[in-house]
Amino acid sequence: MKPTKNRVYCYDCGRHKMLFNDEKKADNFIKFHHDSDEFGKGYVPKRSYFCTVCGGWHVTSLETRDEERIPLSKQLIHISINQHLERINEKTKLRYADGKMSEVAKLLKCKPVDFDTCERLLNEAYHDIQSTADTLYKESLMARYRKQKKQLVKYAPDQLELKRNISSILKKIEKEMERSESLETAFLFQSCKNLIGELNNSQLKSYYLNTYHKLKVMYYAIIDPSKLNITTKSEQKIVRMICERYIDEYEWAFACNEYHICTINIQKVVSLYDILSKVCEDDKMVNILNWINNNLIKLSAKITATQQLV
Repeated sequence: MKPTKNRVYCYDCGRHKMLFNDEKKADNFIKFHHDSDEFGKGYVPKRSYFCTVCGGWHVTSLETRDEERIPLSKQLIHISINQHLERINEKTKLRYADGKMSEVAKLLKCKPVDFDTCERLLNEAYHDIQSTADTLYKESLMARYRKQKKQLVKYAPDQLELKRNISSILKKIEKEMERSESLETAFLFQSCKNLIGELNNSQLKSYYLNTYHKLKVMYYAIIDPSKLNITTKSEQKIVRMICERYIDEYEWAFACNEYHICTINIQKVVSLYDILSKVCEDDKMVNILNWINNNLIKLSAKITATQQLV
């Protein structure tokens, strides 16, 4: 029997079809008419489906969905839905990547740094970022990823061992600072320089090189000023600091009548002044020169007076 109720013109299919309010009613219709010719054309209802154009449920004699027979409007709707889901999936991946890198940032502030966890999270974040096509957000996250990767390099197990060795050698050099020049000190300087060269992190390498050069300048300023090669203002500042230290030691020794110590210190100040005067001329240099002249006269007078008493 051919149905006469609930029939509407479906613009999606281009013909009249029965329209049901919900899936249950459509399935009940199929249940009671699965062996009858509902259209009078030899077609028997097999399944129900939702029509987005009519806003309700139709029944069809097709057992399975044939993609080639799906109307164009439905295909466009499916494409649109898939694209929307892909965009949602991409945004979700990028949010996950952002969250993982935020977690890495927190871990990098903890001491000691959990290198393995940080590396795993960064690798996962990288894969999430690379699997998306959102170029704008992707680029900003990649820049953040590269920055954190550089930060993490210095916490690698081999780099940590290098840092410990370099720090240990620098401390030994500081202890050797007041002693006479020796092969051991030269060996320490060379070993330290070689280890610094093995560092991967450029910022860390720059930091240790600056410390290395600072110690070397200080060492030669104390042990053998003739080996000094002052080229930068920071090196000038270091030598002036050593010079001022000798001046303070001189003042203390003079107050204690330790004139032999005064003589050694004033000689060191003169040596450093000769080197500094070749590379800089300012008020501080004038003050040092005036101090040298005044204290040479004062020291000579004291030594002469002491000798006369003896």
